[in-house]
Amino acid sequence: GVVAGAGAVLVEGCNLGISVDAQGWEKRSVTEPQTESVVRGPRQGFTEDLGVNVSLVRRKILSPELKVRMMDVGLQTRTKVAIMYVEGIAPKELVDEVFQRIERIETDAILESGYIEEFIRDSPNCPFPTIGHTERPDRVAGKILEGRVAVLVDGTPFALTMPFLFVEAFQANEDYFHHWMVASFHRTLRYISFFLTTSTPGLYLALVTHHPQLIPMSLSISIAAARKNVPFPAMVEVIAMGLVFEILREGGVRLPKPVGQAISIVGAIVLGEAAVGASLVSAPMIIVVGVTGVAGFVVSKLNDTAVLIRILLVFTSAVLGLYGFLFGIMGIMVQLASMESFGIPYLSSLTSLTIQGSKDTVIRLPWWRMVLRPRHLAPKNRERLHRQSRSKTK
Repeated sequence: GVVAGAGAVLVEGCNLGISVDAQGWEKRSVTEPQTESVVRGPRQGFTEDLGVNVSLVRRKILSPELKVRMMDVGLQTRTKVAIMYVEGIAPKELVDEVFQRIERIETDAILESGYIEEFIRDSPNCPFPTIGHTERPDRVAGKILEGRVAVLVDGTPFALTMPFLFVEAFQANEDYFHHWMVASFHRTLRYISFFLTTSTPGLYLALVTHHPQLIPMSLSISIAAARKNVPFPAMVEVIAMGLVFEILREGGVRLPKPVGQAISIVGAIVLGEAAVGASLVSAPMIIVVGVTGVAGFVVSKLNDTAVLIRILLVFTSAVLGLYGFLFGIMGIMVQLASMESFGIPYLSSLTSLTIQGSKDTVIRLPWWRMVLRPRHLAPKNRERLHRQSRSKTK
């Protein structure tokens, strides 16, 4: 009480005291999230204050079934953590599993939700995320209403949602605010972009180095002419330019925003022009790196994961050509198929054999067609669209 900032009222002659909620400190106001900006939709974002964040979610879900379980984590910091779910929708087994995993954490400090994420996640040695994180209350509310559990941590604006499946990395907030055809088109672009950002360098390297006969003659002549004066093999080109791009991206992120943007744009243009002019790299290589980088920005949730996949495919393609490229893709697919998030298969939504289970995956169908909550989440109450609403849409 008093240690946490509360006041105490003591009355002479009485052996009992009254605890008064008197906490007060400077805190950031509710603003638009910097990492998840939208053109259409709510512009509220979480802050570093847990009480404010819980109230933002409560404003979205006014049902008395919304439950909040509070606990302290961290032997020294005693950081407050809120576990939020809707009773009657979220499976009890999932809620208990989340609570038990957090309860087992024994560490001195919890300073950010990333600490908890690393302690409780499945497949800790795999770069694919198995726990979602977001700064947006509307996104947390949507996940909770599907049967997921959210974890909010005091001192950070990033909330955790679990379970997190592969398809969620390609879903954006605005997918549910726009017309379903527009949303489906944008979502399809994200899948294509993920393939481009992970596969373009490896595929280029495999074709140029091992299988030039598969490239159309006119294009093959153009690539050969561009690489005529380049002193390095194609693999060195790919690795060097990929490394330079990641350095520029990291510098743009770490520097103050106006300076970082200038460094990223000017640095890329100047270095690219200078490298081609000095015949250190070929022009096709600049195009490959540019396509790879821009496509990576489209799937920002998997951007860091895409870098590691890209490196793997570059090395397998350099050694075995297209065979190595395909072996790398197969290895990644096997890894994804073997993963789980809190007991739910990572690819379950993509491997659903029912139409109802595939209505919010690669494409998003209209709300009036998504009658039931996702089966793979095993919610207690699967009905999302009630009969009266269904009859009005016919």
